Amino acid sequence: MTHGRGGIQACYELGNGWYISIARHKLTYGREKGLYEIAIFSASGEQVYFPSWSNDSKAMLNELAVEEEIHKVESEFKAKL
Repeated sequence: MTHGRGGIQACYELGNGWYISIARHKLTYGREKGLYEIAIFSASGEQVYFPSWSNDSKAMLNELAVEEEIHKVESEFKAKL
């Protein structure tokens, strides 16, 4: 999925329809530095708050930081799904 020229987005499945959106496009923070923004969505498509983030998404992430956040989310949410 893309969001305009140069935009990219991927979805990482968590199970039961829940997923993490990983994006870099004209509406994400950090895009001008080549960084990513991630957010969690439920099976119904609603954005889900993750307690260790200070916002409803986490931005300004390089590829390694994206992987680290995915592991944190998996650890927290997999037990609940």
